Amino acid sequence: MLQTLTRVEAIAAGLGATVSLGAWTLVGIDLACGVFVGALLALANFHVMRKLMAKMILDDRSAAGRGALAAVGGAKLLLLIVLVGVVITTLKVDPWGFFFGTLTLVVAIVAGALTSDFGRPVEEV
Repeated sequence: MLQTLTRVEAIAAGLGATVSLGAWTLVGIDLACGVFVGALLALANFHVMRKLMAKMILDDRSAAGRGALAAVGGAKLLLLIVLVGVVITTLKVDPWGFFFGTLTLVVAIVAGALTSDFGRPVEEV
């Protein structure tokens, strides 16, 4: 499972860079910057969430420790909302580019799931 999630991160990074370069070549720098920022923010959010979930699930923590990590996850979500607002309103990043950049993570999740061994039956020896 962990390999699938790290594969998703690698696919998302490559896809974000490729779509950013394609947008710069075909449309212009404004859209490309939006795609880049959207992909980067989505990937950073996914990475932090993966780390938090790994600590919550894999570490031998008490219920209070897991609750504290859940609170950190909630704070992370609030920070993400604030960052998206700042990026779109203050930094004037192209909203369509930002949207397409965040979609690269969705495509990477689907691609990572389709290429993983997770959930497939194990052959008996």
